[in-house]
Amino acid sequence: MSKSRNFHNNEPKRTDAHLTGDEEKAGQQLTSELQETDGSLQNFKRIIDSTHDSVISLDIEGRVTYWSPSSEALYGYKPEEVVGKPLKSFLVPEEKHKEFSELVKKVSDRGGNVTDLLTRRKTKDGRTLDVILNIFALRDDSGKIIGICGVAKDITQELADEAQVKKQHSILQQAEELAKMGSWEYNIKTKEFLWSDGMFKLFKIPEGTTVHPSVYVETAIDDDRHIAIKIEQCIESKIEPFEEIIRIKGHSTVKTIKIKAVPLKNGKGEVEKMLGVDMDITSAQQSEKTITGLDKELRLVNAELKNFTTIAANNYSETLRHLYIFLELIVTNEPCKFAQSSICYTENEAADG
Repeated sequence: MSKSRNFHNNEPKRTDAHLTGDEEKAGQQLTSELQETDGSLQNFKRIIDSTHDSVISLDIEGRVTYWSPSSEALYGYKPEEVVGKPLKSFLVPEEKHKEFSELVKKVSDRGGNVTDLLTRRKTKDGRTLDVILNIFALRDDSGKIIGICGVAKDITQELADEAQVKKQHSILQQAEELAKMGSWEYNIKTKEFLWSDGMFKLFKIPEGTTVHPSVYVETAIDDDRHIAIKIEQCIESKIEPFEEIIRIKGHSTVKTIKIKAVPLKNGKGEVEKMLGVDMDITSAQQSEKTITGLDKELRLVNAELKNFTTIAANNYSETLRHLYIFLELIVTNEPCKFAQSSICYTENEAADG
């Protein structure tokens, strides 16, 4: 009689308690990795939540899926007001709708990135902001694009400040051109000598040329070289207010330049920079010489007039008195008296002769 086969597995079933050493290690490693991943995601979220830049994520249709605290602070919308809504419907100005649609298509269809795009966004209270936008695609584990993430930095105030600086710079340029002057600053630490456009025009040096305080020595006429050396020393080492007049060589002329400079101190009282203004006073000096010459001539003429008055008063008083009488008679239209007075005057003159 043959033995019957036992088709039943009498081996005990394996449970977690009966895992092999390798399997247990693998499980522990997986658990650790999941915990690390979860921790990393939490840390990443905390970083995003704490950044000052607006972070917004969208699905591939352009609907909001994440709205960071900075986005709320910047645009005025709470997450519950915008999540699930198309971003274009409330945040993108109408004139930027086409641009936004093209950006979404570029990133969601082709996985491209957008870097440092200057664009505009509107806030809940109706203001329009200038922002720098960076966009990249969001992918799942398989690499499939599942959304879009955008990071925006508000630069509205920066652009306004830049525009104001440009305006002031333009005004300064016009003022310097009208006044035939230029301004400069010298950094004590870096030794950098910065010139305004007016300085380059004043010295007839191409704009953008690197210059140093020694430029005064290089351009001064020989007779004023000692003054130029003094100016260079005052800027670089003495670091104190000064005022000097120096003559510099032009292409075919000599200019007279007046230089005034003062030190600029920081909050600690340390001198950081020297600020200066150079003014072309050539015409002013020439005018001053002309005025001085005219003044001398006027003084001479005045002296001559005084001499003439003295002579007239001493020698011609009687003649002048008679002329006055004649004029008075003519004005009063008394011809008889005029004739009689003329005869008397003629007789008297003949007798005196």
